[in-house]
Amino acid sequence: MTPDSLRSPNFFLVGAAKSGTTALAKHLAGHPDVFVSKPKEPNYYAFHEGERPSCKGPIDEKRLYDVLLKYSVTEKRAYQSLFADAGEATAVGEASVRYLYEPFTAARIASDHPDARVLIILRDPVERMHSHYHMNLHKGVEPLAFERALKAEDDRVAAGWGWDWHYRRVGMYAEQVRRFVNQFGEDQVLTVFHRDLAGEPLAVWRLVCEHLRVSAEFTPEFQQKVLVGRTPRSRLLKRLVWDDGFVKSMARALVPSALRDCVAKRVNAANVGRVTPLTVDAKNRLSRLFSEDKRELEEVLGRRAPW
Repeated sequence: MTPDSLRSPNFFLVGAAKSGTTALAKHLAGHPDVFVSKPKEPNYYAFHEGERPSCKGPIDEKRLYDVLLKYSVTEKRAYQSLFADAGEATAVGEASVRYLYEPFTAARIASDHPDARVLIILRDPVERMHSHYHMNLHKGVEPLAFERALKAEDDRVAAGWGWDWHYRRVGMYAEQVRRFVNQFGEDQVLTVFHRDLAGEPLAVWRLVCEHLRVSAEFTPEFQQKVLVGRTPRSRLLKRLVWDDGFVKSMARALVPSALRDCVAKRVNAANVGRVTPLTVDAKNRLSRLFSEDKRELEEVLGRRAPW
């Protein structure tokens, strides 16, 4: 198949991170008239053409790349090839959640795909950043306790740390949504709430299908919970499994890589516990960080945000 004959994406599920995008992308991928790229988050419009994505953070950059960015695609032809198997699908798209936050992606996408449909899911920003933190903790890329990580955010941003540690900033939705509305127009942007996706999934599904111009007669099996937070029970065990050091160096020398990966995944799975929820006082205190942004967001959307 030549580049000229490849299908192009006509919808983008752009975020927000930890708001149910993985579940929705999975449901959409099961629809007979929808094609979702593999990987679902190629991040093509979040990085410069042809450049290996860089990621500065708390551990070695190469390891961060392997944990966070190894499925990213920055070559145009490689990106186009992700949609080569779309066939006759009505809706063809991808679901890179970095797009909502990065300030330049809306314009980049609009330049290449001005008629694309945009999907946005928004979650209570306090719940979102708490979930985001625990995802990083689970991946072994967050060394600090939750409150300390929030206090460190400004210094981390100033030091050039990547989007993955911008816990508070990622939840400042108003300007992020406004950028996409300004680039694509209100008719091409559908914003739904995580609370509705979790509580009334069929109603949200119908809205999404209508927005993508596909039949809502196909209905996936919705799980009771869209997101289940996970956190390591033992940080020491997490470091022994994932961090470089003497133990891991010995393992590399003595154990085949396939067996190492299998053991690491099993130990990691056994070391997972449920996330401890925020206290009411902490939730209320942190919610005040987003009160002004919530008012702006409601002006952009023309309706109330349910948090």
